[in-house]
Amino acid sequence: MIGYEAISKKLTFNYTAFFKQHSYNVGNAEQLIDLVRGGALKDQVDELKEALGKPDNGDEIQRSAHKLKGTCMTLHFEKLEEKVRQMEDLYPDYSSDRVSPILSEINRGYEKVVKVISARDYQVNK
Repeated sequence: MIGYEAISKKLTFNYTAFFKQHSYNVGNAEQLIDLVRGGALKDQVDELKEALGKPDNGDEIQRSAHKLKGTCMTLHFEKLEEKVRQMEDLYPDYSSDRVSPILSEINRGYEKVVKVISARDYQVNK
């Protein structure tokens, strides 16, 4: 499975936990995943990038990171959530030398999520 990262024991997309959270209701789970396919997660990543591009914008960056982290937690995008949490933890010092490496990881994590979701490369282990 593409979603498994053996080194850290975290998943790009922990579908089993996500599916269990939704009482094994495939229809509800797939509706939420379709929101990601439709660009909802991309919008949140872009919102964070936009906030990072503005000077003296720590509170907006914090809000954007927190919102994205919550989405990742809800959808069980574990690796991406971990990186967004790191960004959130930088508050109030969002200097570019601290932000750049984490933002690169967030971008890579987002691309992995999209790849897994697009390929429907996930399975349920009840």
